[in-house]
Amino acid sequence: MGTYIVRRVLLSIVVLLLITIITFLLLHIMPGDPAAIMLGIDAGPEQIEALRKELWLDRPLVVQYGHWLSNAIQGDLGKSVLYDEDVTGFITARLPVTMHLSLMALVLSAVLGVGAGIICAIRRGRILDSVITLAANIGVAIPIFWLGILGIYSLGLKLGWLPLQGYTSPFDDFWLSTSKAIMPVICLAIPSLALLARQTRSSMLEVVRQDYIRTAWAKGLKERVIVLKHALKNALIPVVTLLGIQLRILVGGSVLVEKVFNVPGMGRLLVDSVLGKDFIMVQACILVIALLVLLANLLVDISYGWLDPRVRYG
Repeated sequence: MGTYIVRRVLLSIVVLLLITIITFLLLHIMPGDPAAIMLGIDAGPEQIEALRKELWLDRPLVVQYGHWLSNAIQGDLGKSVLYDEDVTGFITARLPVTMHLSLMALVLSAVLGVGAGIICAIRRGRILDSVITLAANIGVAIPIFWLGILGIYSLGLKLGWLPLQGYTSPFDDFWLSTSKAIMPVICLAIPSLALLARQTRSSMLEVVRQDYIRTAWAKGLKERVIVLKHALKNALIPVVTLLGIQLRILVGGSVLVEKVFNVPGMGRLLVDSVLGKDFIMVQACILVIALLVLLANLLVDISYGWLDPRVRYG
């Protein structure tokens, strides 16, 4: 298992290096002068030249990349042109917000989605299976932004049960933080929950048809033991794959949710930076989000090795 993990980590480092190259090149493949674009049409030649020197845009491309990568490794992602502040500090403040909402949504969708899928597989063809399957199909089709607007209108404006928008850290006020997070988390979780329920149902139905499951039933083992000990572990491999994909989708979906609910997270920061032509901030946001996706993939790969010994010994 240790050798398998080392191989995956080394591969992840190579992929991360490629990501840094692509992220860096994003600033240079745009038509026109990045410094002139960031400063706008009102900037004079002196201002543009000063920004070019500050960003090392007057140096060869390889030198620029080496300087940028060296600074990024040390935690220096540059200075925001739009906010006139250190990019690293800005991201450090915004990243926990996005991770808080995304992880809560992932846990909610995993627990309810896998649980619903197991129930559907065990009660296949019954009313409960039909109801959950129908709800899952609807959940997959609902747009996140529409669900968010509907939640704000119904639960916030009409009923007044939940705060309309904003974010509060759970370390500042736990109950207020929870009430503000309910609608964004539900909006993020519902599509993932629906997909996980469908995938778990499909995987469980495939596993429960296997001979060793029939043997377990014939031996008179309890349903709980058969499902949780024998069937679920083998059915989880495709579900874990989907969980890794869903974490990436949740981070991407946070862009819409954070704009709708006015949450100061990475998604909203990325959109505001694009609209403000702050390409230094955009570059840093893309790099951080890519790193999160890479870490999620690494966790999924390690989970494969734990769930299926053939993966780590192959």
